[in-house]
Amino acid sequence: MSGVFIYTASSDAEGSLGGLVRMIKPYYFEGLLRNSIENSRLCSNDPICYESQGQGHAGLDLAACHACSMIPDLACSTLPKNIFLDRVSIIGDEEKELGYFSSL
Repeated sequence: MSGVFIYTASSDAEGSLGGLVRMIKPYYFEGLLRNSIENSRLCSNDPICYESQGQGHAGLDLAACHACSMIPDLACSTLPKNIFLDRVSIIGDEEKELGYFSSL
């Protein structure tokens, strides 16, 4: 089973249920997705985060840390918790060979 979790901490109109419904319409969602991918290219812990291998639960996380990809352990009620996370699989490496969205 897979899913996408959308969290908003905003109390304005875009943070309401109607605002979230509007954001999934193709015109808005494409921009939201592109911005999310672009923002995932940088982490405040780079280059350590980007170059790390085998961290987290049983060493199953790669380029992921609490500054960019991981959610708090309290938000994960059952195992697996924050595993198989890797920004490189989304954005690619320096050669732009690995990432699913590296061509964007």
